[in-house]
Amino acid sequence: MEMKRFLSLLLVVVMISSLVACASKDGDETTADEETPVEQTDDENTDDSEDADVDNDDDDEVADDAPKGTVVFWGGQFGSEKIFERFQEETGWDYEYPLNWVDDTKLIAACASGSPPDAAFLYASYVPKLAAANLLQPYDPYAEKGEIDWDKYYGFAADLGLYNGKHYSLPWDINGQILYWNKKLFEDAGLDPDTPPKSWEDLRTYAKQLTKFDSKGQLIQQGFQSEYWKDVVFKFAQDAVTDQLSKDPFEIKINTPEMVEIWEMIKEFYDLHNGDDGLEAAKNAGVQFGLEHDTVAMKLDDAIWPAQIFDNEYPDLDYGVAPVPTKDGQDFAMGVGATWALVMPVKSKNPEGGFAITKWFSELNSYEGDKEGFENDPDAYFYMPIALKDDNERIISEILPQIPDPRKREVTLNRAKIISEYGMSGGAGSPVDFGDMHEEQWMKFYEGEMSAEEALAEWEERAKEAVQNFLDEQKAMGIE
Repeated sequence: MEMKRFLSLLLVVVMISSLVACASKDGDETTADEETPVEQTDDENTDDSEDADVDNDDDDEVADDAPKGTVVFWGGQFGSEKIFERFQEETGWDYEYPLNWVDDTKLIAACASGSPPDAAFLYASYVPKLAAANLLQPYDPYAEKGEIDWDKYYGFAADLGLYNGKHYSLPWDINGQILYWNKKLFEDAGLDPDTPPKSWEDLRTYAKQLTKFDSKGQLIQQGFQSEYWKDVVFKFAQDAVTDQLSKDPFEIKINTPEMVEIWEMIKEFYDLHNGDDGLEAAKNAGVQFGLEHDTVAMKLDDAIWPAQIFDNEYPDLDYGVAPVPTKDGQDFAMGVGATWALVMPVKSKNPEGGFAITKWFSELNSYEGDKEGFENDPDAYFYMPIALKDDNERIISEILPQIPDPRKREVTLNRAKIISEYGMSGGAGSPVDFGDMHEEQWMKFYEGEMSAEEALAEWEERAKEAVQNFLDEQKAMGIE
């Protein structure tokens, strides 16, 4: 559960290149046991063709079946030896995957030691930092040679690896933040259970109406789950529908009228239950807050993990999903992020193999895989959006309408359509971490030390200084 919450917050990070703010709230990552990176060696050439009969058909057949070489792949989250065996059979490459988990620090250390893997599967949020350090090979040269067809992917999915004008990763999955609401709580409050809020004003009104206290004045139901770091989700959606979205990882746009309004709105949500103190008091009294516990009426969260939990563990929960509300509620956009990315480190001893395995895996997440999973167990099938456009659209049109349970079918189709119809990307994001600044400036506003505009202006100034320091350091290291 903790890992799923961590993945959800990583999606918030990926979406915010237009705001360059980082928002992870969970603790240390859970990693597999540390393993020493395996140093790669060139494949031995055992070609004895000079001694062989050139007309020997058997010898030719053996040569044709010989592996092209060995690809060292870090990130065994695919979890099945059979998948790698299939890769070997279909591509002719042998493989090694000595690490079951890889993060940015492991990859940086491997590159520094001169023994990086040929390819890696890691959190997409690491891509900007690694690309900024010139530790990843771009995929654009392969696209120019026709070896990658970007049109196979959703445009926003391909752009998730876009940093400073180049693509440094191939997409695997797609995800993003959506609005969840509890239909039972809507109905109990006299609201239409099938009509979620669309505008910021609607959201404010609904939140007030859905916040409840007991006879002693203790909070027992949150109208809207208050989380200040979700400001970037509202900001991204608003920037996207007003054509203000930027893919420049160093452009700072924090102190805007829209962001001021977003902060004031989020403060209202906190004030509805007396801030963190009121929430903590309720928790200490035994109230367990959650959409699934009928104690949270609405919340923003990612489009995969909460739905999976609700469908698997709370099948009777009647909930809906909708796009993130925007200021006027007329147009919508979903900030798409990716949980995972496939990358090729620089100084790989086998770049050809690294490209082969990352391309193969990026195309593995397909219609056929979902079809097989659905046919094996229609009731247990869970839809996870994929980056391949035609395959994902086929899943939506051919598989999802066959989901047996009508409630699950409706929610799943809505999740899928929100992503495919409203998805947009701001690129890979910024390599500079602004998480501490974000919280510090928010607290200055929330505790009354500064107005929203003053706190955001100071944050913007600090962020610009941090970006300039980063660029100066890059230049000093010879990285442009």
